[in-house]
Amino acid sequence: FPQQCLREKMSFRFPEQVLKRRQKETVKVAIEEILQHIFYIFSKNLTLAAWDGAALEQFQNGLCQQIEQLEACIIKKQTQYFWSKEVNRLKVKKYFQKIDYFLKEKQHNLCSWEISRAEMRRCLQLIDKVIRKL
Repeated sequence: FPQQCLREKMSFRFPEQVLKRRQKETVKVAIEEILQHIFYIFSKNLTLAAWDGAALEQFQNGLCQQIEQLEACIIKKQTQYFWSKEVNRLKVKKYFQKIDYFLKEKQHNLCSWEISRAEMRRCLQLIDKVIRKL
């Protein structure tokens, strides 16, 4: 993490309750939605992010594969109905809108990308924990 970015820390507050549902299918839908948002964030204006292009492409491909695998194992008709009715879907969307707004506000500079990347890492670690329990 670049030293010059330490002062610019931002708290986005991931809505952890969306991953603490009782129904496995609902959690799977939440994870799929989160991965889609992460893919969207990391498919945007990355010109100022000093990242390895091959590693970024590998990350994006991995996200696509995970999303496809989740889509294949989710019972779409039932879960989308319940998930779309939940406030949690809006919480996930709001969380990612904060990150997107932060990146835009900072004009996608290096520090904003590093802060966002650290946040996505925490998010993916939470998802990994949940998946291990499923």
